[in-house]
Amino acid sequence: MDRERLIKKRKALQAKLQIADCLSRIDGLIQYLNEHEVKYRIHVKCEKVLEALLAYPTNFSGLNWAHIPNSQKVAYCSVNERNKIISATVTHNLKKSDTVFIVWGDGNKPTLEMSAEFAAENSGVMADQDFDMWILNLEKGFCLEHYHEGYVAWVLAS
Repeated sequence: MDRERLIKKRKALQAKLQIADCLSRIDGLIQYLNEHEVKYRIHVKCEKVLEALLAYPTNFSGLNWAHIPNSQKVAYCSVNERNKIISATVTHNLKKSDTVFIVWGDGNKPTLEMSAEFAAENSGVMADQDFDMWILNLEKGFCLEHYHEGYVAWVLAS
């Protein structure tokens, strides 16, 4: 009986450590969001978002935009240009109150959930977290990718 209890405790502790490790990967971002009073939720694992992202055709570590109908793709030359493209695209395609999920390419960071308004206003900070990032709105079928090869691409299904 004691052995089973210890095994359960150990598994619970391991799970807590994994969550703490995952959250620590965006410590700076969390601090920034809190300092700027950005409302957000953290999902350590968000299966519905990952399933939605995996529904798109892939090409190595990014999405294969040539095979995504009605998508648009824009190259950028600077970080400032990248941030403006992301912000303008989110603002143009979504309402301020729409919920978006931010996912990063390394797979070791948690998923953030926030309003499209906050995502657009803080696009640079979000994109700086990883070389690859996706912003998704599940209701409208919106998907934006910031990819390490110097482009931003997006699609709006509805």
